[in-house]
Amino acid sequence: MPRTNWTEVHAPALATQATITRAAGAAGVRHYCQKLQATLGAAAMPADAINVHVRDGAAGAGAILWSGALSAPAAGSNVLSASFDPPIMGTAATQMTVEFAAAGPAGSAETVNAQGFDL
Repeated sequence: MPRTNWTEVHAPALATQATITRAAGAAGVRHYCQKLQATLGAAAMPADAINVHVRDGAAGAGAILWSGALSAPAAGSNVLSASFDPPIMGTAATQMTVEFAAAGPAGSAETVNAQGFDL
């Protein structure tokens, strides 16, 4: 079976939770996450720490395989960038989700990006 590379991106409206879900592959196919980037930008009010998760399964429900946290100062932003070697391996024929655990405060902006492969 050939390796298939993928990239997933989500940049939703302000004060909306950013989440991407890679659809389940065929029987025996696993998703592998090699890298992720998450950004959190705040408006007038700072954004307290919000967890960023890689899940083995659906958004808000799958087992957490990796977690980090990101906050942002008032009128500022921060970036969380992670590389995984070995890559994070999901369960065969199961979705993989990269998400913020919640939406940020009014006027904030979240984005998530993930890169990996299926095998």
